[in-house]
Amino acid sequence: DFGGTKWERALPNVPSFSDGAGVFTPPLDDASTLWLQLNAELTVGGPLLLLGGYLQATFATDVAALKSAFAAWRSAGVVVGIALQERNEIQDKIQPVLVGYRKKLPTQFPKGHPIVNSLPDVTPAPGSTPEAVVISGVWDSTLQQARITFTPTAATDVLRFELRFCSGSNYNTDVESVISSLLPEAIPQFATLASLTSPGNVASFKVYVITTTGNEKGSNAATVTRPAI
Repeated sequence: DFGGTKWERALPNVPSFSDGAGVFTPPLDDASTLWLQLNAELTVGGPLLLLGGYLQATFATDVAALKSAFAAWRSAGVVVGIALQERNEIQDKIQPVLVGYRKKLPTQFPKGHPIVNSLPDVTPAPGSTPEAVVISGVWDSTLQQARITFTPTAATDVLRFELRFCSGSNYNTDVESVISSLLPEAIPQFATLASLTSPGNVASFKVYVITTTGNEKGSNAATVTRPAI
């Protein structure tokens, strides 16, 4: 029992699951050093073991692995950022080409030809942008999923509602992904585990109104945190 001793007083504060590497790893390093020093003074009973025979050496190895994972995650973020910039550059270059193709092709075939009729639209058809819905998100302890609810829309030409998400607390439309969709007559509610598979995970969500003319409007962003165990 080390209660009330220098060992207890030297214990670092436990970091939060949502903390970044700069905040999360230093307390672990401190705990590893403290554990090592404690073992050096334990002349009776041998080194301190945690449940399951967990050793200080194992803890130090796990901390090192965590640091490597943080570094890999940051590197992956840089790679994704570069890929997004490359994608945007290609989109900017190809847009006028697609528009020109869309205008030119119908002049090469008779009116009503299947090739002409099957041409995809480059931009949404004329029509007003739908009114955005307002959403709220919570962690549902019964479902063990995030529950996203949204208000009705006044738009009469809704094709579907789309739930999109980003990992973390900051919503970024450049990296958003579609999770699910609902028909207009469905109950205005989504349930999802996207980016929330582990305690402490954080994800941000938006619900988009998609109309029959291809216009869309995103809601406010709602952030959900999966509680720590």
